[in-house]
Amino acid sequence: MEDIQIGTVTSGGEATAVNMADISIDTVEDGGMVDASNSITNLDAGTIAGTVVADAEISDATIGMLSGTIGANGPNTMEDIQIGTVTSGGEATAVNMDDITIDSVEEGAEIVASNSIDDITVTEDMNGSIEAVD
Repeated sequence: MEDIQIGTVTSGGEATAVNMADISIDTVEDGGMVDASNSITNLDAGTIAGTVVADAEISDATIGMLSGTIGANGPNTMEDIQIGTVTSGGEATAVNMDDITIDSVEEGAEIVASNSIDDITVTEDMNGSIEAVD
């Protein structure tokens, strides 16, 4: 899928593809799912309250608010990601993270890499947790 514009992925709704490129989503509601069996590149999302996941990698993403989950499972998994606010209960998970910028990480929010995190910046409030497990 390429050059995708979605208003809202509703609860129970799902957008799936092998690869997604140049995707714009206003809202992924709690219970909504965006799922790529390989990669997601150039994602622009207003609010993610549901789940956005890629089996390989997510790169070049801008997210206004994360109260749900964004995750990537490949070895070079999350790169060049900008997030406004990660709220309580929001989480970003990956094997490796590189070039991550977040305005605010609220208490109860989690940023977790099972291997490494390189070049992460929190520009305003840091009250949640950031952890590289390995």
